[in-house]
Amino acid sequence: MLDRVLNALESRRLPMVISLAVSAALAAFTALRFVVLIHAMPPAQYGVFNLYTLLASLLPLFMTAGLTLQYQRVSHFQGPGTTHALLRTSVLVTLIALVPSFAAVFLITMPIVSLPELIWVSIFLLVISATASLTTFHSQILLGLNYRSTSSLMMFLVNAGATFAVLPAWLEGRIAPMALLGWWAAFSVAITALTWWVARSRREGREGIGGVLSWREGLLSVPSQIGPWLFVFVIRYLIGLNIDESAIANYAIAATISDMAFLVAVSLLNYFTNRVMSGTQAPWRGILLSAPLYLLLAACGFFAVLWLLPLVGQQGYELEPPVALILIGVGLVRLYLTAWRSRALGLKKIHVSSNAYLVVIAISVLALWFWAPVYPEAYAVVTLAGFLVVAVVQRISLSPSAGRRARRSRP
Repeated sequence: MLDRVLNALESRRLPMVISLAVSAALAAFTALRFVVLIHAMPPAQYGVFNLYTLLASLLPLFMTAGLTLQYQRVSHFQGPGTTHALLRTSVLVTLIALVPSFAAVFLITMPIVSLPELIWVSIFLLVISATASLTTFHSQILLGLNYRSTSSLMMFLVNAGATFAVLPAWLEGRIAPMALLGWWAAFSVAITALTWWVARSRREGREGIGGVLSWREGLLSVPSQIGPWLFVFVIRYLIGLNIDESAIANYAIAATISDMAFLVAVSLLNYFTNRVMSGTQAPWRGILLSAPLYLLLAACGFFAVLWLLPLVGQQGYELEPPVALILIGVGLVRLYLTAWRSRALGLKKIHVSSNAYLVVIAISVLALWFWAPVYPEAYAVVTLAGFLVVAVVQRISLSPSAGRRARRSRP
């Protein structure tokens, strides 16, 4: 029965349709959550919850040790015989990361929340992140095996967890950060159990993954995978420290416009990942398809938020058009980076953008810490400049001349 369902989902051009549909659904869910939360929460609470959601997006990338992209490559080129070993390794990697992840969450959230809430926030975020880590592994295995629709649906369930949590919290009459985190954690456990069952059903034999899964490559690629989310999180964290939590909320509102458009547009890029990774297709095709869609959706979102915010938002919420427009530009650069990332993965050059992210984040943190601007536009400009630097470095590393220099340097 499961085989028939999965095969039906992958027939003809259905994967592209489903990928677009689930991305559009996720954007709609995000928009719905946004409307409900700005109506039910004051700006300070919304700002804190936005930091929690960023942490929940950031930590799974750390907990996977950078191996998820390799999972796609290993399962694609080695076949379903490696599924058993890949699933076992995913559990091991996530377990190893539990203690340092809990410590990181505890330390990061200390300035935001006090005891005993701090312990529960840390536990809930750890559960959400660990289950997201495992589900991401499952999704990448299926993506490598060309179950693109199934992979998209898995990631939809992971990313929609925060929205699923709104309904029971609303029924309880407690739409607050702690209640949302608790329900989110519960949904995450159920989703991971489902995705593990689906991924496990694709096993064929028990081939090893020694020699084809590189821990060194994975660890070196962590900054490139964690970099975008870490950069975004650090910027908003510094807004909270240098201005206040309400400023985080208003900055997040501006970012929501580009984030929702990016969620839909990037799904077109996901359709081409295996071909771009293997070098049989240039990344530009995906960019030319996704960029116009992104700009159209961002424009619609911009005017929708301008109209909705005064109607449903509590006092204190404000959309700042200059910040929103700069962050729409950031989304375009992120599309470019995502399109070329698959090619970098195929050429084993992910570490180049990793180094670029580390330098950009370090310089940005130092500059904003000592400068401490009180205008959100400054943080948006720094974000745009940082992503542009990474895009330039990544593109130079993938140029033919860079490849020739690398070959000449080999002994």
